[in-house]
Amino acid sequence: MVQLDARVVYTTADAAKILKLSRITVERQIRRGTLKAVKLGKAYRLLGRDLLALFDWSTYARTAWEDLSRELRARYPSARAVPRAIAQVRRRR
Repeated sequence: MVQLDARVVYTTADAAKILKLSRITVERQIRRGTLKAVKLGKAYRLLGRDLLALFDWSTYARTAWEDLSRELRARYPSARAVPRAIAQVRRRR
């Protein structure tokens, strides 16, 4: 069993063991931007703190909110339209 430490750099194989996913799925999530990683040569390396952030709800929620805000600002360039669109998303919950 691989232990998760915030100060360690993991390979995709180690991350796959930790997340109980296949190595290919981990690489796919890296390419999609779901997982943060750095490509060194032909291989990806993941920081332990980024893997730990997957299990921290407040970090996940903040990241999801930032992604949503960025997407809305790109879709609605008018400064007045963004708060209105965000308010609509909040009401749906």
